[in-house]
Amino acid sequence: DWWLRDRAAMALAEIRDESALPHLIRLLQDPESNLSAAAALGAWGAPQALPALLEAYKQATAFTDLRLEILDAFAKIQDDRVGPLLQKIVQVDPSPLVKDKAARLVRQRAGEIDVVDTAAPRVFAPVDFAANAEPSLSDLLRHARAVSASDLHLGAGTVPRLRIHGRLTPLPMPEP
Repeated sequence: DWWLRDRAAMALAEIRDESALPHLIRLLQDPESNLSAAAALGAWGAPQALPALLEAYKQATAFTDLRLEILDAFAKIQDDRVGPLLQKIVQVDPSPLVKDKAARLVRQRAGEIDVVDTAAPRVFAPVDFAANAEPSLSDLLRHARAVSASDLHLGAGTVPRLRIHGRLTPLPMPEP
């Protein structure tokens, strides 16, 4: 199943045994495992994977998620070919998401912007609904995260509600 293939791919990447590289590259060609394989090859950071990752990138024209995952893998490979490759992607990829990410990775490699520490959790502040009578969806989601809500319930003509520790609680807002 998918989870088992994902865990196996990451285990192979962590072991970094050269004999496992062809197996990860073969997983890159499987539509059910290609995201896991790309992530594993990125975690490994093996320059030998660069041609296979590039080929998978070229074949994934209709799959933005896979191209984004492959960009992450490219960024983790220490090879002089990666910088120009990312610059070329900025120029030719049709997806604005992919172009933006590739441009950000180019700037990171050039030292123009810091690499974001993904291990440190983001801290969100609760929204002051008295001061913000018409919060955006983004405000509602940030507030839900700040108060450790598991769910945000929205409905037409009702006050948004948060599920916190299993209980639905209305937000302190006036009825619509």
